[in-house]
Amino acid sequence: MMQTTPAPVKIGILDADLGGLPLAAAISSRWPQLPVCYLADTAHRPIGERSPRLVRRQIGLCLDGLRQQGADLILLASQTMAALREGSPVAEPGVVDPLPLAAAAAAEASPSGRIGVIASRATVDSGAYPRLIEAIRPEARVHAAAAPLLGPLLDAGRENSPEGRLIVKKYLHRLKVRQVDTLILGASACSRIAPLIQRKIGPRVRLVDPLSLALERLAHRLGPWPPSSELAVSLRLLVTDAGPAVTETIQRVLRRRVDPVQIRL
Repeated sequence: MMQTTPAPVKIGILDADLGGLPLAAAISSRWPQLPVCYLADTAHRPIGERSPRLVRRQIGLCLDGLRQQGADLILLASQTMAALREGSPVAEPGVVDPLPLAAAAAAEASPSGRIGVIASRATVDSGAYPRLIEAIRPEARVHAAAAPLLGPLLDAGRENSPEGRLIVKKYLHRLKVRQVDTLILGASACSRIAPLIQRKIGPRVRLVDPLSLALERLAHRLGPWPPSSELAVSLRLLVTDAGPAVTETIQRVLRRRVDPVQIRL
């Protein structure tokens, strides 16, 4: 039987505050044959401070926007969007949600069941992580800390400044006094400063990175992909607001000049 090369899959990445940019770069590097479309709803930053009604509306618009771009498989890089989508009675095929993956990993990894979550205010208020974790491990105790300043801190490139380290330490103090032994990085901004968080929370606390778990799940779904010289590397960046701050953040994170395309949803 003659073997044929499978048709390319376009991977969509849905984000809000640009924290998933490293994930987009990692996916594009790992599967250079596959077109990747990254869509960030930058017009509504910080998404974690917006109303649940607005966030849910934007989730639907953004998912539709990625599908219109031809995305066959969509990864939710914005945990705020994933948290407010969590519990929806309608399962959406082709969507990789990091929250259930992280909840299951934390429930399994925690020796004592004392699990911390550092996330946006909207994610904390949604109660998504406690619901998911306690459904798996009823005796677990989940303690969450809202960290609304992390996104702006990273946008300004100030995460390693004295004031940046102080802000991170302050957020984590609420979890340290609860003696958590496992910490979920519940905001994509946290993934970018995981080494700093590890230093501040202590070496004995296990960190669970939902975006890394989502990347593993994506790899499992895609499987090995045959190399090809015919398909060019394709990473398209779409934003709902391409202001100077957005462009500067993208170039700082990716360390190269990339001009995003502004779209209307």
